[in-house]
Amino acid sequence: MATAPEHLPHERERGRQLDRVNAFSDGVFSIAATLLVLSIDIPSGPNSALPDELRRLERPLSSYFISFAVVSLYWMIHHRLLGRLRASDHTFAVLNLVFLSFVALLPAPTLLLSRYDNATAPVVIYALNVLILAGLIRVLAHYADASGLTDARPVDDGKTRFEHDAVFIAFGLSIPVAVIDPGDASWCWLLAAIIPLTGRLVRRVRRDSG
Repeated sequence: MATAPEHLPHERERGRQLDRVNAFSDGVFSIAATLLVLSIDIPSGPNSALPDELRRLERPLSSYFISFAVVSLYWMIHHRLLGRLRASDHTFAVLNLVFLSFVALLPAPTLLLSRYDNATAPVVIYALNVLILAGLIRVLAHYADASGLTDARPVDDGKTRFEHDAVFIAFGLSIPVAVIDPGDASWCWLLAAIIPLTGRLVRRVRRDSG
């Protein structure tokens, strides 16, 4: 009677490790995205005050959608990273937990941002949280490549690096702008979406013209 190859139990164990990392990571991302809605205070007052109360929701709503976009961006980057892993180890798991701790933290600066309009400190704290996320996901990708945990394709590919660079530019620039005018600082964050879109458009035009 044929016996199973000796390496199969080891392969199954590595598969379970990756499944646990995936499951825990997705759970943290989904909870963080859900908690973002708590930054929106539902009005509770007389009907006559409703128009003014709804106008006050502009800042909380914008903070919510900015943070949801940030969580979505890093979920997609993290998803691509884990999709290229063929194994995990203790160091990768620890680094991943540190990264996820700042994902879970994001609802707090989002709430701060929504409650203190036109203040420098909330903008700086929020931007630093996002910059730390950008740095940690790059550390994760670099470690995975350097430790041989990935398949043949590099985790830190050109598309991902371009997204990272856009985040570093947009949120890094917003910190000195917030010192001058906190109200204008959040406009810098749009660059995190505009730069990758512009880059893809330029590459498409070059490809079509070539």
